[in-house]
Amino acid sequence: MSEPESEPEPLLQAQSPHNESAAPRELLSTDDGKVEVQPKPRVDLGYAQYDGRYLSNGVNQFKGMRYAAPPLGDLRWRAPRALSVREPGTPMLLPVWVYIQGGGYTANSNPDYIGATVVEESGMNVILVNFNYRVGLWGFLAGEQVREDGDLNVGLLDQRQLLKWVKTHIAKFGGDPDRVIIHGVSAGAGSAALHLTAFGGRDDGLFSGVMTQSVFFPAHQKLRDLQYQFNKTLELAGCSPDHEPMSCLRAKTSRELQTVVNRALAFPGEPRPRAGIGPLASTAT
Repeated sequence: MSEPESEPEPLLQAQSPHNESAAPRELLSTDDGKVEVQPKPRVDLGYAQYDGRYLSNGVNQFKGMRYAAPPLGDLRWRAPRALSVREPGTPMLLPVWVYIQGGGYTANSNPDYIGATVVEESGMNVILVNFNYRVGLWGFLAGEQVREDGDLNVGLLDQRQLLKWVKTHIAKFGGDPDRVIIHGVSAGAGSAALHLTAFGGRDDGLFSGVMTQSVFFPAHQKLRDLQYQFNKTLELAGCSPDHEPMSCLRAKTSRELQTVVNRALAFPGEPRPRAGIGPLASTAT
């Protein structure tokens, strides 16, 4: 596994049908060699303005938009922090498709998935949103120390934060915040199923339907079953369990933590882990 230069940040992509309301303009070459001037899409989210691209198939493409504060430093292994925003604009009518990628909760399977063709094939009748979320050590590190000085299952909380972002901002892209479907493949499908049952099945109005495909749904470990992995992580990272272990881990560079990730963390007495890192049954000890 290659070592990242920086940690993954909470970013998303949105694909929406083209409209003429944006002010900036860009040049496009047509099939016959002519040059056309087309509106360059722009959206104001309150905390930042983003310029998108107008694709030749009629889709507005926005990439690299932040939906939560960067989970760096003291924000590692804590629930995602919302960005300061203004009230959303007038809701529009197009349904919204939120795609949760898989990767076994240890990687994002396809962070470069665009989806403009999906919007085109829909007859320009859907808004597509895909995004990344914390995985592996960054998303699902579990131990008593994490529960006491952080948050468990922050990878799933990232997904929840994205859904809150959609509820607040998707109308600015022409989407209906009351018609949001979440769809996942593999671990993304498992995640979608978990959002159905999260918080005792409480309906926060973040989505109206769920589609699951090739569900990856391993048994969820209890906290005590994963404590050994946390202790081993501390050891490999050079942190003491008796002196602010979470502060020590948060002070490590991404490269140092990636070195820990590249080491197998088997359970005691077993040649292989019973299950890889992933969602925890967070209410169970």
